[in-house]
Amino acid sequence: MNMTTICDTLGITLAEFFGYESGMRLLENMKKLTEEERSHLADFIEEILKRN
Repeated sequence: MNMTTICDTLGITLAEFFGYESGMRLLENMKKLTEEERSHLADFIEEILKRN
């Protein structure tokens, strides 16, 4: 699962989810991660969203 899928599920854009500047910085950093690391990050974010 990737961040776009998460945002699509929430009905928001990546920019809305992260705020434009911080979202762009996060996306640039995510490109440096392996697929497995991105998957762990997506799982982590989903868990945070479930708590709210």
